[in-house]
Amino acid sequence: MEQVLHGSARTTPAVLQAIQTSSESLAILAARYGVDPKTVAKWRGRATTQDAPMGPKYPVSNVLTPLKEAVAFRRHKLLPLDMRWSGNCGQNRVLSFDCHERQPPTYQTPAL
Repeated sequence: MEQVLHGSARTTPAVLQAIQTSSESLAILAARYGVDPKTVAKWRGRATTQDAPMGPKYPVSNVLTPLKEAVAFRRHKLLPLDMRWSGNCGQNRVLSFDCHERQPPTYQTPAL
């Protein structure tokens, strides 16, 4: 897969390969290719000419699980977190919130 370069990119994979294989100093290579010496040092330390991936290393889903969504809803409505709702309001989470707002909650006593 060919790497797509943005408009301000000064280094191509061919230039990066030349930087990695060259034995010249950082200053000479930086002047030759018009980049900062830090960039030359960075690319010399890498094993490939591919850019490092940007973004989080371990992406987190921004979609709440049904349990986390229920907890957020109860906190938003200032309801106790250990309260149980009765009735089945369907699988649609948005509609079930409306259903829970209309129905009075029933409390279950904890078993001892």
